Amino acid sequence: MRQSIIKTSRGIAFVLIFALLCGNQLWSAEAADEGKIRMILFRWVEALGGAQNIHELHSVDYRCRINYGADRTAVELHVRSNAEGHYRYDYELPVYGRLTQAYDGRIAWQHNDELGSGLLSKQEQVQNLLGINFRSPLRVGQIYPVKKSLPDEAIAGRRLQVLGMEDRQGTGSKWYFDPVTGLRVRVELPGATGGPLVIEYSDFRRVENVLEPFRTTRSQGGRQMETVIQAVLYNEDIAPMLLSPPLDFLEEAGEVERILAFHREASGRAGARDITTRVTTEITDITTSGIKFPTIISQKMPNLILWETDMPGLGKSREGYDGKTGWAWSELQGYRIMQGAELQQLLGAADLQGALGLYERCTLRRRLEERGDDDHRSVGIALATSAGPAGKLFFDVKSGLLVRMESIVQAGPSGKLNVVAEFSDFRRIDGQVFAFRTVVTNPAVQMIVTVQTIKHNVPLDDILFLPKEDD
Repeated sequence: MRQSIIKTSRGIAFVLIFALLCGNQLWSAEAADEGKIRMILFRWVEALGGAQNIHELHSVDYRCRINYGADRTAVELHVRSNAEGHYRYDYELPVYGRLTQAYDGRIAWQHNDELGSGLLSKQEQVQNLLGINFRSPLRVGQIYPVKKSLPDEAIAGRRLQVLGMEDRQGTGSKWYFDPVTGLRVRVELPGATGGPLVIEYSDFRRVENVLEPFRTTRSQGGRQMETVIQAVLYNEDIAPMLLSPPLDFLEEAGEVERILAFHREASGRAGARDITTRVTTEITDITTSGIKFPTIISQKMPNLILWETDMPGLGKSREGYDGKTGWAWSELQGYRIMQGAELQQLLGAADLQGALGLYERCTLRRRLEERGDDDHRSVGIALATSAGPAGKLFFDVKSGLLVRMESIVQAGPSGKLNVVAEFSDFRRIDGQVFAFRTVVTNPAVQMIVTVQTIKHNVPLDDILFLPKEDD
């Protein structure tokens, strides 16, 4: 009798707890879905070591190594974070020295003495928080007010439970859980032109009373980065000054943003959100060889592109991206898949923002001194990523228009070129200003690109961008 009462009491308690987790509509389909979500998240917390052990962590100190692949040198990384989600990442870059990314509760910033400074992008901030917010399993309800149960998916032969998560800023992501261990093993974040970012967690090891993923792999647009933890310390003091930006950071960042804001207004880029497709026809004149050829560039949001040329003596060629695969075909060389830096360059060209897309992708920036004479003065911004300098943009001081761009481009599957593009003959199309004449110079050739037509919101079927292995 006593055992029966105990079992009944436990059953009632379970029902009451389940009711509290799911809300008032206990037996509705929505409640069942919410109950499944809560059970998955509860198992995750328990698998990591339990709410009490996680709650007792006040700070964490990681020593890591980042592997980018055989073609790049590994990078040492020191990460410190506190229970409020404030953090500091120190990367020791092989050429450019220390790159710091930090968040002090107000500003998410980064700085390198040679490459420059800047605010972290939204995606960079989300990635960093995913890497250090050890208290986040206890704050899922606060950080992600919208949660959905999605159908299971098979990844690498393993069936995983999937939750759709949306934070307070409206950024959605997909979380994947191993139903056997209860651990979160994968996160998918929406990307920009580079496609979705996939973060995978593995090699879980117990440190004191909590499990840590000692191996994290990030994949996006054909690139992969692996972070391996080498040492972990909990509850070490973190000086607040380590998290605050340099004294001149806000002044520099404000000046750079002022230059860009002037350019956006002058060029009409604020109206770019109304444009979903663009078809541009051009004539390219290679002045060093006397060759002229036509080009048609078809672009479609978010990142689809087809680049078609017909060059005398070399025949037709195409380069495209269909949202998943970057590809190239020519009568001379045939068909091939594009990868690495060459693919990233194509994805950059797919951005309807043009040069501003480069600015958005390069979050390390330095203001350059004004140059030129009294009639034609320009001010520049040097752009870089953690991999190194990416280029420079120069804007006319009076008009705000982009008049010169210096960049490093991929010359085929291997090799790089320093390229200078000078823009002129500005015309307004559908509220936006475009340069109809561009003089491009690199160490090998000089060419003049003359725009014939620009048409917006032309119907473009996705099939246009699919890989084509023949003519």
